[in-house]
Amino acid sequence: MLRRLIILLALVGAIAGVQSATAANSPNLRLDYSLPDPTPGRTDSDIAFWGNIGVAGNYDGFRVFNTSTRQQLVSYLCRGPQNDVSLWEHNGRLLLFQSIDTPQTNGETVCSQDHLSDTTACGPPTCFEGIRIFDLTTPSAPIYVKGVHTDCGSHTHTLVPDPANNRLLLYVSSYPVQTGPRCQQPHAK
Repeated sequence: MLRRLIILLALVGAIAGVQSATAANSPNLRLDYSLPDPTPGRTDSDIAFWGNIGVAGNYDGFRVFNTSTRQQLVSYLCRGPQNDVSLWEHNGRLLLFQSIDTPQTNGETVCSQDHLSDTTACGPPTCFEGIRIFDLTTPSAPIYVKGVHTDCGSHTHTLVPDPANNRLLLYVSSYPVQTGPRCQQPHAK
């Protein structure tokens, strides 16, 4: 059993090395530009694009940038691991959806420089985990719209347009070992 595990780990390492080398030298890709992250050691998550707007999520919030001008428009501090992001435009409004997978002591709506920590020891209404929604119609000035609580937070999410019913569905995926005030094992959500 141990021998199989060692062989499996060696194969995974070899495959990761090949993929990394291939991605760095892929003939059909080129790096146009890169925006350096001004906060060393910060954990970054996903990137989403809509037109010439890009949003890079990180555990301390998200950064919005203009891909045409190659400029960062804002670094919005709003702690909430995982902070995976998606964008969707509806009726002229650009909306940002952000996954929060650990209860936040800063609550649903408080986003500040304080970087208040996450914890599994607090409960509603002082803690929040789920989906935060922002209006990015003016990308340099995000406006918090609403937080939607989910029992076990949201590690990642998927947007599914439903134009026949004039709506957008959002499916969340919770981290399988997550625990918190609304999330008891096994949650299987």
